[in-house]
Amino acid sequence: MDKGKNNLKWFKINSLQKKIMITFTILIFFQILLFAVITYWFDTKSIYAQVSEANLLTLDQMKDHLETQINVLDRVSFQLSNTSQLLDFLAYVRDVPRNDSIPRTGDKRIDDFYNLLDFTNRSWPEIVNMYVYNLHGNLAGLSQWEVVLPIPRPEDYEKTQVHIDYGINLSKTDGMPDAVVCYLRLVTEPGTGRPLGWIRLDLMLHEMGVIQDLNKDPRTFLVFEPDGKLVLSNKPDNLDIVTMAKILNISEKRGSTLFEDNLINYTASDFTGWKVVSIVPEKMLKEGVMRLKIISFVLVAVSFIISVIASSYISYRISRPIRSLYRSMKRVEEGNLNIRVDVVSNDEIGQLSAQMNNMMESINHLINQVYKAELKYRDAQFNALLMQIKPHFLYNTLEIIDVLSLKGKQKEVSQTIYALTTMFRYALKSKKYVTLREEVQHVEAYLNIQSIRYPKHFRCKMRIPEQDLRYTIPIFILQPIIENAFKYSFFRKKWNVLLVYTERDGQYFKIHMIDNGVGVPAQQLRDLRERLDHASEPTADNGENIGLQNIHQRIRLTYGDLYGVAVDSREGHWFKVTLLLPAKENEGNDV
Repeated sequence: MDKGKNNLKWFKINSLQKKIMITFTILIFFQILLFAVITYWFDTKSIYAQVSEANLLTLDQMKDHLETQINVLDRVSFQLSNTSQLLDFLAYVRDVPRNDSIPRTGDKRIDDFYNLLDFTNRSWPEIVNMYVYNLHGNLAGLSQWEVVLPIPRPEDYEKTQVHIDYGINLSKTDGMPDAVVCYLRLVTEPGTGRPLGWIRLDLMLHEMGVIQDLNKDPRTFLVFEPDGKLVLSNKPDNLDIVTMAKILNISEKRGSTLFEDNLINYTASDFTGWKVVSIVPEKMLKEGVMRLKIISFVLVAVSFIISVIASSYISYRISRPIRSLYRSMKRVEEGNLNIRVDVVSNDEIGQLSAQMNNMMESINHLINQVYKAELKYRDAQFNALLMQIKPHFLYNTLEIIDVLSLKGKQKEVSQTIYALTTMFRYALKSKKYVTLREEVQHVEAYLNIQSIRYPKHFRCKMRIPEQDLRYTIPIFILQPIIENAFKYSFFRKKWNVLLVYTERDGQYFKIHMIDNGVGVPAQQLRDLRERLDHASEPTADNGENIGLQNIHQRIRLTYGDLYGVAVDSREGHWFKVTLLLPAKENEGNDV
């Protein structure tokens, strides 16, 4: 248990060495930590930029390859649409009704048509299917894979003669995903421009070399048509609708973005309008920056250890002479005024040690020649003033008891004696300073005696906050002033009121005591203020001044000349006494 307390005690910043060590450690550590964080941030950005640039290059290759293939489909379909063999074949099968089959042999025009398709297929093997439609939707041509596409309609070709559509591969397997581009071109009759039918060329995207290379890639690649239809994906099972929506909302043609910790790169084709996209998963990105994270962590850890060692050594070298000076000062505090500090350097600490030696010489001189004599004088003066107060209020109280006894008021005599006993116990206190609460209780005992003597003739109100009652003041500084109110201000009006309240004003803690008595004339007030301003020696008991001058001197002896007693009055209306004490407790001597 004690060991645990000692460990906790070490962590309390109560020495200069620990403060220097902790300060240096924090400064060095946070500088290195900031450098590591900034470096890690920039390196991470650099890695992301490099990954994005590499992905964009791959996407550009995919886009260029797709554009090339679409351009091939465009040129092949255009050439076919202008051959006599295809035009003659469409004219021949123009009137074949819906759902009737078109014969493959039996006519030269049919043979010439299939010979044309066979030659074209050998010339462009990437085109897996070559078809033509008549105006009734009947289909004829060469087919390697069964791909389904809606039958084209003439009204769909009013604005453009070509359409790129997405076909469904019905014969797909696990090794052949569903990714077919169907290129359709309207064929018209030369001269008249009347529609004869359509040419349809099917391109299997997964047969393209650049696409096949992506099947084993950990990244996800997507190809979208301008209307948002997904044309191609090498990982169709990894797609989610939120990411797809984010991609489709991107309006820029080329760039990168981070979404849900995934890096998305994209580029769009000016030729087809298709958008090619790559998605690098979070796991793959983290693998790229993990080494940087480990290096940064090791750098910060090593730097922290070095900073602790360096700070400990530097703080020890700085604080060692200061600790020596501190130990010497503690011995002085214990009463050894002959202690001297060894001056071991010429820096500020060495100069401070030399100044302390000079100070100790001066202190010894002051103690022997001035300070001891001054303390004895101030202590004797304080006790003399205090003794002037105690007999004064005791004499007045005994006089009250005597009057009550002569009147035969035994109950009031008993109550007065009880209150007097309380005041005796307070008067016999050996301490010179009490809390304001204790002084107020003494005043209340005094007021109890006066209420017995003068029932229903006065009222005392005390408005003192709870926190002010804990304030420490010299003993016997309230009751003599309140006693003066009874002696010189009260009982000249029908009803007498005494108000006691406190106030904090800047550097002062003020205790106000105001009565509604007859006050004093202006000249008498000026004389009283002058006597208070020039009061420096104890005075004899000369009436009302005993409760003011002596208290004023005691406060000044305790706190200094900035504090004391202030008086104010309006003749015929009120008289006010204010005790000016320091707002911060224990500012005075010996408090």
